[in-house]
Amino acid sequence: MSTATQLKKVSSAITGLTTAVSNTFVESASNIAAACTQAFGGSLDIATEDLTVIQDNVENDSTWKGSSSAGARRSEIKAIVLAYTGIETAAKTFKREYGELRREHFVKLAREIPQCETATDAALITCEFFETRGAKSSKTQTPAQKLAAGMTMAINNADAGLKRSLYNLCKKHNITIK
Repeated sequence: MSTATQLKKVSSAITGLTTAVSNTFVESASNIAAACTQAFGGSLDIATEDLTVIQDNVENDSTWKGSSSAGARRSEIKAIVLAYTGIETAAKTFKREYGELRREHFVKLAREIPQCETATDAALITCEFFETRGAKSSKTQTPAQKLAAGMTMAINNADAGLKRSLYNLCKKHNITIK
């Protein structure tokens, strides 16, 4: 079991994620890896009690303490600690390949690392996940298509008199609505 001071350093490094911006997530990964390496000596055989202490320390210093998201946040902390041996490499690789690194990406990386052969593989798989998800959710529309979609929604949600006015406005400006 690690010392209380070592576990507090790990907790502090993880707590820093709540205020991190894209560039500092890589720095946070480095801080977490260093603190965990000092506490656990490179071993992945981490005592459950140590994980609980880290989770408790982070929760005590957080805004989500006692909220409905506490269970999910504690799970994220556990994933980050269990991925500490590869989190720094994965974070650097992901940021280089994807172009940004946010909290959501960081947690996904941490969850992916134990399942992959290398941290680089985890970063590339995570990068592919977010690229695929982004491609599915963003429909490329021209400004005219966006305006037409907005006007269609406005017309559908308006009362009869306003509908006629909006329809005539679209017709006047050659905006095709569905």
